Amino acid sequence: MKNPFFQEMSPGLRAVLFGSFILVCAGIGAMAAIALAIANGFSVASVQDLVTNPGIEHIELLKWMNNLSQVSTFLLPVGLYLFIFGAPNAFRANMPPTFFMVLLGILWMALSGGVIDLSAQLNRMLIPEGSALEAWLKPTEEKAEQLTYMILNYSGVGSLISTIFCIAIIPAICEELAFRGVLQPLLIGATKNIHLGVWISAIIFSFFHFQFYGFLPRMILGAMLGYLFIWSGSLWVSVLAHLANNALAIVLFHYNGMSLTAPEDDFQNSILFYTVSVALFVTVLLILRSKRIPESGWLIES
Repeated sequence: MKNPFFQEMSPGLRAVLFGSFILVCAGIGAMAAIALAIANGFSVASVQDLVTNPGIEHIELLKWMNNLSQVSTFLLPVGLYLFIFGAPNAFRANMPPTFFMVLLGILWMALSGGVIDLSAQLNRMLIPEGSALEAWLKPTEEKAEQLTYMILNYSGVGSLISTIFCIAIIPAICEELAFRGVLQPLLIGATKNIHLGVWISAIIFSFFHFQFYGFLPRMILGAMLGYLFIWSGSLWVSVLAHLANNALAIVLFHYNGMSLTAPEDDFQNSILFYTVSVALFVTVLLILRSKRIPESGWLIES
């Protein structure tokens, strides 16, 4: 749609408009998820209880409600943005990734455990025990953890496939298209600074998950995915790295004995693990930076 009013909008205004698309489409997604529950025999009054106190027999339905919400909240705004403005210069989902960058991106995600866990510990310190902040945030966090546990605790091949689809595939595609494909380039264009664009996008990415006990770890993951896009020049590198990271979470959940955290006496909680993990994380980061595409105006111009 070629409208001079929209085409002349600055990257900053486009970013604000895109953010409003996400908020509106999130509401549409919530209504669509409720409609799906009603179509499966739930009354309007019982949908809230389904979401807050789900039974194991309702997990497959909740997975598809989540898929519907993800597509509406993040993929639909991307479609609206592209319809109005066309693809921004930095929206390079059609650029084929190199195998080496994909491999490095996945490896970097796999080796981020020590950095992510240390940031999670810092995150918990920022929410003091017994504080009003804890009283406000912890109930929501516990509900989210309970739902995550039930989704990850699959039974059978069919359940495993739907779990991978819900936890890894759908979020990787929808969130990367929205946050790295559209929002991050706009923020880089608005700030005229690649690093500011990456980190502001990562902060917004983490905020939209509404799980504040994991805010810092998710922000760091968002920044990692943002830099993978910048360094590789291909959005598919960040999509595949995102997918691999979430799939690894499923594997670790079962490795840790059906737990979201490793046992206290596990190697993952040792000083040696943190030392080796952080060292390898930094090593791969430096290799990625050394192999990055030449900087050009396509980022700022977007």
